[in-house]
Amino acid sequence: MVEQLKMPKERKELGAELRRKRQAKHISQVALAELTGISTKQINHIEMGRNWPSMPVYITLCRALGIEEPK
Repeated sequence: MVEQLKMPKERKELGAELRRKRQAKHISQVALAELTGISTKQINHIEMGRNWPSMPVYITLCRALGIEEPK
């Protein structure tokens, strides 16, 4: 089942939502990094709201987590 992630207004909201989706699937940041080719540092910074992901990174994370991509 593909879930849809609404684009939140704040970086922290986006990061927190990605973290919740990742944790709900019992995937560690290390495993997500290996799956996507995105560094654990970058994933951590996105989840903590320090950085906005670029659109390609965001799409890659959505696909890896089974989240419907933004249109």
